[in-house]
Amino acid sequence: MILKTPNKDITEFVSAVYFSGLIWMNSIVINGFLAKNKLMPFYSFDGIQLYIYYGILITLVYFYFKSRRLKIIEKYSNESNNKRIFGNLLVCLYMLISFTLIFVIASMKGDL
Repeated sequence: MILKTPNKDITEFVSAVYFSGLIWMNSIVINGFLAKNKLMPFYSFDGIQLYIYYGILITLVYFYFKSRRLKIIEKYSNESNNKRIFGNLLVCLYMLISFTLIFVIASMKGDL
């Protein structure tokens, strides 16, 4: 049995949601870091503000990458295997650092 994606737009939307979630989490971590170091106040989103912010972020990412999708595919379709492995390692390193920073900033002394 071969599984097929019912619609190409669904995968594009899910990737936009996932990528927006990563951007949102990184912005919260950076905001927490700056607030712990007393460089700026901590901005928290309550209730409807959270949904509006995240919805706007998803919309921007979805339409921005939808318009650039073909250029990105064309650029990386002829990429060598070594460059692809190196790029995947950089992405994994970025994700590891981002995830680790959540705990590092949470363990720092100081109030938000």
